[in-house]
Amino acid sequence: MRLKLDKYTFLLVAPAIGGFIVSWYIGQTLKEDVLAKIRKETEMPMKNVRAIDLKGLSRIDKLANSLSNLPVVPYAPQQAQGETEEPPPNYKLSFVYIGKNKKFAVIDGKLYMEGDLLPSEEKILKIRKDSILLTGKWGERWVKVLD
Repeated sequence: MRLKLDKYTFLLVAPAIGGFIVSWYIGQTLKEDVLAKIRKETEMPMKNVRAIDLKGLSRIDKLANSLSNLPVVPYAPQQAQGETEEPPPNYKLSFVYIGKNKKFAVIDGKLYMEGDLLPSEEKILKIRKDSILLTGKWGERWVKVLD
C-alpha cells in the first residue's frame, strides 16, 4: 500500500517535523554549552596553589587531644532569675461551628473566630470540627473539644 502525500498533508506534517529538528538542535547546542561551562568551572588553576606548612601540626594535635578529654554537657537555656515557666492555660473548648465562610469556637464560654486572640495572648490559627490550633509563647498546640 502506497502512502499518498498531497500538499495539505505535507503542510500539516512539515511544521511538526521542522519543530522537532529545531528543538533537537537547540537541545544539543545547549547541552554542549553547559558541559563546556561545567568543565571550565571544575578545572582548578594550579598557579595559585602554595605549599602547606605542616610544622605546627603537632601543636594542633595536642590541643585537639586535650579538648577531647573535656566532659560533654548538653546545652539547656537558662531562665532569668525569679522567672518560673508557667504552664499553658487549660482551655475548655465546648463547641465548634464551621460554616461556608466562617468558623467559630466557644472557648471558656466565649465566642471566638479564626485569627482572634485569647486572653493569654494566644492566637487561634485553625478551627477544625473537633479541635483548634493555638499559637503563642507556648508554641503551637491543639485543644480538643470536651467529650
